[in-house]
Formats: sequence, C-alpha cells, structure tokens
Amino acid sequence: SLVLHPNVSFTPDFEHEADVELRSGGVHQVPVLLLESALRMAGSLELGCIWMRPSSGKLPNTCNPQDCKDDSLVAHFSSRPVRLGKAVGDSALLFEETKGASIPPERGETGVQISCPVVGGSGEREVAPFCYAVEVGRSPIVKAPQKKTKRGEKSETAYIHGPIAYTLSVHAP
Repeated sequence: SLVLHPNVSFTPDFEHEADVELRSGGVHQVPVLLLESALRMAGSLELGCIWMRPSSGKLPNTCNPQDCKDDSLVAHFSSRPVRLGKAVGDSALLFEETKGASIPPERGETGVQISCPVVGGSGEREVAPFCYAVEVGRSPIVKAPQKKTKRGEKSETAYIHGPIAYTLSVHAP
C-alpha cells in the first residue's frame, strides 16, 4: 500500500486509506500533479513523498505457530517517507563526484531502507519493524550541452547533467 503526499511533514496514520494498492511485480507511475503541488508549496524544495506498508497492514505469516503467541500483528505506514526530491538531489551529487563524467545506469543506483512499525493485536506490544529496501534506478547520467561564455567573462566549472528517468523498485524481505 502506498500513500502519496506533497508535504514531507504529513504522517499517515494506521486508518489512512492507501492511495495505491501495489501488487508484487506491479508498476505505478507517480502522478505529475504530486510533483507540481510539492513544488508549489511555500518554501518547498521537495517533489513529494511516498509512504508504504504491506497491503492493509497485514503481515505475511512467517512465524512458527509455537513461537508466535499473537497472530494478529499489523504494520503501520513507514515511519519516514521516500523523498522524491532527495533522489533527484542525489543524482546531482553523483554527477558532481565524477566531475561531469557520464555515469552508466548500474553505477547510478542508490537505495534507502524504509521501516514500518509493527504492533500486536492489543496495540501495546511493538516488535521488530517490517522493512523495505527501495532501489533508486536512474537512466544514464550524461553531461548537458552548455552555453559558451562571452569573451572576458570569468568562467566557472559547473557540472550540469541532462534529463534523467527514475525507477523506484520496492523490495520486501
């Protein structure tokens, strides 16, 4: 289950209805309106956020029945979101580190771990969180054509890359 929101300060609670139910192997395109509304927020440098949890908070049954006294464990939405603006900012940092050299897709991958708090049926007992690994894939990062400076102007080295296509792959344990 995914919740999409433009504000990083937003916190979905357990009862919050998911914006997207994503099945294993499924694909979801992040809406452009999310990116636009995040950019329009006063003082925001964000592009929107994605919170996640297992579908309806139900955890896969991985416990040995003899060891699990509480079979009604539920997962809440992730305690922190995947921040789309950070993924874009990381691309600029990667490009700067290579001093403007092209970066192939396999070297441009980064990742983040997102954890979902898990509580027992009574709501009191918290156990180890349910974690996702989110892989951020990028198309090749290449140098953008740059304008030539006029004679006599001081030129500074600016590392500007061309457009990048992003893919977020979510891996559950």
